[in-house]
Amino acid sequence: EFTEAPYDGGRIEIYTKPGQSRLHGDLFFNDSEAGFNAKDPLSTRRAALTRRRTGFDLSGPLFHHDRDFSLSLEHREINDFAVVNATVLETAGNRTLLVQNVPTPQHLWEGNARVSFLTSPRNVLIAGYTANVNQFENVSTGGITLQEAGYGRSQAEHTLRLSDVTTVSPHLMQEFRISVRYRDEQDTPNSTATQAQVAGAFTSGGADIQASRNRETVIQALDDVVLTRKQHSLKLGVQVEDYFERIKTLQGFNGTYLFGGGTGPELDAQGNPIAGTSIVFDGLEQYRRAQRNLAGGTATTFSNVAGQPGNNFNQFRASLYVQDQWKLSERLQVTGGLRYAVQTEPLSVGNITPRLGASWVPDKKRKWSLSGRLGLFLTPVATTTSAEARRLDGTQRTGQTIYTPLYVSGVPAGTIIKTIRSNAPSLTQPPSIQSQLAAGYSWAKGWNVSASWVHIRQWSGLRTRNINSPLGNDPQGLRPGPRYENILQFQQTGSVVGDLETVSFASSASKRIQFYALYVYVDLQGTIDKEPTFAPQSSNTDAGEWAQISGRSRHNIVTSGQAQLPLGLTIAHVFRVLGGTPYNLVTGIDRNGDGNFNDRPELATALTPGAIDTRYGWLVSNGGNGTIARNVGLMPWNIYLDTNLTRRFVLNPKAANDRRQTLSLNLRSANLLNHTNVTTMGSILDSPSFDRAVLADPGRRLEFGVRYAF
Repeated sequence: EFTEAPYDGGRIEIYTKPGQSRLHGDLFFNDSEAGFNAKDPLSTRRAALTRRRTGFDLSGPLFHHDRDFSLSLEHREINDFAVVNATVLETAGNRTLLVQNVPTPQHLWEGNARVSFLTSPRNVLIAGYTANVNQFENVSTGGITLQEAGYGRSQAEHTLRLSDVTTVSPHLMQEFRISVRYRDEQDTPNSTATQAQVAGAFTSGGADIQASRNRETVIQALDDVVLTRKQHSLKLGVQVEDYFERIKTLQGFNGTYLFGGGTGPELDAQGNPIAGTSIVFDGLEQYRRAQRNLAGGTATTFSNVAGQPGNNFNQFRASLYVQDQWKLSERLQVTGGLRYAVQTEPLSVGNITPRLGASWVPDKKRKWSLSGRLGLFLTPVATTTSAEARRLDGTQRTGQTIYTPLYVSGVPAGTIIKTIRSNAPSLTQPPSIQSQLAAGYSWAKGWNVSASWVHIRQWSGLRTRNINSPLGNDPQGLRPGPRYENILQFQQTGSVVGDLETVSFASSASKRIQFYALYVYVDLQGTIDKEPTFAPQSSNTDAGEWAQISGRSRHNIVTSGQAQLPLGLTIAHVFRVLGGTPYNLVTGIDRNGDGNFNDRPELATALTPGAIDTRYGWLVSNGGNGTIARNVGLMPWNIYLDTNLTRRFVLNPKAANDRRQTLSLNLRSANLLNHTNVTTMGSILDSPSFDRAVLADPGRRLEFGVRYAF
């Protein structure tokens, strides 16, 4: 039934007969003021952080006993801040650390409306509408990205849904669902100037995204039939999705200068080159020289996109499935199924995925449970991948790169290396085999423990390769195809293999205390990463590419619970710990001339010229003894504790339960421990931010709320 493996549980929908007897609802207000909150961990002072949330819910009968409705509306005003943590140049050219709180306000609206009709004793019709309208300012600002390089974003999403559920007989049920979702996203840059990226120091100028607009309409229809007969429960269905993408993209049209570091003569106190000298310097020194027209002051590259902004296409997906759940005995059950899927853009057919599962309760007291599942899964090629392939198709739009240009206004002079994207022939939905073994045990008094092992093997994974990279290391040198052209092709040449192990405990023994704990160990490694735009360091070899997936924490601990305290108080918590999260170390330069600035440092010794002593050993950008592996960097451990303390008052205790009015007060915290939870580390060797935190999640936040329910 599912495209992806439902390890968190499948979809369970419960339909009840429409027709509420009374009107029910609530009004709520939440407030967080600046004085409640801690300063962000990477900031030097506390910002004026505020947050307000207001809304209501209302439900009840709709003119008749077999019809009902529900309405909800919520508004959020969030005055948040991003922390800039960049190294910039003073007017005199000296380096200085810029730490700045940049306002990133958000204005969010969310509304829902639903009506249900009992059209006959065996049929329920449900219609719904949801809307999300949001405004964001200074998006992408923070870390080494200055405010001028941010942008504003407006989002609007509207969804209409219709469900029709028919109980044909006690053994046969049909469910039909259709929805139409429209999403409109517009981006407005803070500046239209050419961007300057100084590796590991700062990013200034206009945002790369520029004035863009993405409109997406998605039509989804599903029809499922469930037939139960004796020991069998047969389910079959069809799922259809149609994506209409209307994109106006000016991404890259403003151009970007990259300063990744370089070589040049040593300068005297007046800025004049010293004859016979040659030194290696970082991107910030390269930028300083470029600003002052000093020797060695050319940029690493200038890149931009030229062409028409329109990028419209349609992607269609459809799938059929059938599955049978067979109860062989009171304690043994097997399930088998088959799924077939097709899609366009790119065209992929013949996608058949069989799946099999079994569950067994070995003891008569039903304390033990054992289960196993094995299946083939296919991941649809996302619309974002298709959009990126079209964005640089070489006809409507083409990327352009100029190496070692002068730092001037507009497009500099130099040899232009074109960049286009393409799909490999016969691109299909990437397949994976996934298996799971699970066991559970239930003690008396409501204690439960479970464990599972999941094995995943994916092949033909999507990634990017430059199939026309230079034969040598000179970007202007000879290539297999056109001499001055990078052809970035989406290929299915990647793979992933790994395991996930989980252990969980749950307790509902006490009416006053509930507790749940989960540990997940993740060991997924491969030659692909989270996005298909990921490219290996070299198009000619996968040496060092086999690594853990970026940003995927190896250790994951989660606990949650709720307890009844004296004085009618209730406290709930969610505690999370993430550790062993990898990130990639790079040099900021393009040694092999393939247009990808993801080259990794090389191993060195203390005697190697230019070597840097790091916690990963002695490293050098060039001239070492072999390249380090991908994703050897490790993020600090992150610890989150969120709590909610609630007191509920019954305003009319003598009234019937369905007529009671209540007033609830709550105090909610996020990151109560005020732990520094780093989200981005400086990854560019020999840059000001290398191996230090440049972005982190917010510090402690406190929020007070009140809710009136009737």
